[in-house]
Amino acid sequence: NVNDEESICVEFGYNSAEFSPHANTTSLILDRGWKGIFFDGDYENHDINLYKEFLTTKNINKIFQTYEIPTDLEYISIDVDSTDLWLFKELLTSYRPKVYSVEYNPNFSINDAITLTDNHSIYFNNDKAYGASLKALNIVASQSGYSLLWVVPTLDAFFIRNELIDDGTS
Repeated sequence: NVNDEESICVEFGYNSAEFSPHANTTSLILDRGWKGIFFDGDYENHDINLYKEFLTTKNINKIFQTYEIPTDLEYISIDVDSTDLWLFKELLTSYRPKVYSVEYNPNFSINDAITLTDNHSIYFNNDKAYGASLKALNIVASQSGYSLLWVVPTLDAFFIRNELIDDGTS
């Protein structure tokens, strides 16, 4: 469980039983002292706040509530290699972190809005068919009051809540 008074980050699709130096949240936790909570469908390690939960659009908000994750936290990282867009879209109905990152599929054209179906039985098979295109993620973010902030080539798109953008005007 997490405390509302701390800077909090959530990462799911963690894909490791140990604390990962490659996770999106690692620097925030180690260098800035943030509180992290992790979810993965295969791994669990309570010593690092990693919980074995298979997240779907039907259960994600309930699971976040169960772990007392505040709705206005700092950062959520999504990387499940399948229903990323659908989980993102569902979280946006209740959770308004300052920043989201969502893995995108660089194999999809930057000009096309493409995603896999919302089917939690589809697993990543080390092929080119997984997740969602950058354009599809950007559409969902934009409709929910987020703007594309940064793209890590071939990996993740970072979205910031629009009201946090300082355009220099007052």
